[in-house]
Amino acid sequence: MKKVMIVSPHSDDDLFGAGGTILKHKEDGDFVIGVLVCGDQKVRVEEYKKGTKELGFDHTIILNFKDTLLDKVPISILVNRIEPELIKFKPHILYVPAPSLHQDHTKVNEACLIACRPTAKHIPEEIYEYENATYELGITKGFNPK
Repeated sequence: MKKVMIVSPHSDDDLFGAGGTILKHKEDGDFVIGVLVCGDQKVRVEEYKKGTKELGFDHTIILNFKDTLLDKVPISILVNRIEPELIKFKPHILYVPAPSLHQDHTKVNEACLIACRPTAKHIPEEIYEYENATYELGITKGFNPK
């Protein structure tokens, strides 16, 4: 069993971007941890809880940042909220949103990668980016696996 953490800026991003992959991890018996970054709206938090329950997440964390305003938050504050969760749960695999045309996705991507810098107290064995096609539109650099 591996520990898998998926960080989602909004309540639906992880489901759109990695829902099938999450189901595969659950099928394999992995322990799945979800981190919702923008959890300031009750309806979005309830949506997140319902979706993660349906997919069988084992644990969820709500960080309560304001939706669509992450570009106003200093990166160090985001890193300081994400990094302790990485240290606490020590995931083997981390999924983060790919940079996109939505500022929250790009900011969460950056914060997660900083939290996994070489001097971090815990660095997952594998880190993957997932895309949300709603904000990709094929005009950004996007994720280009080799």
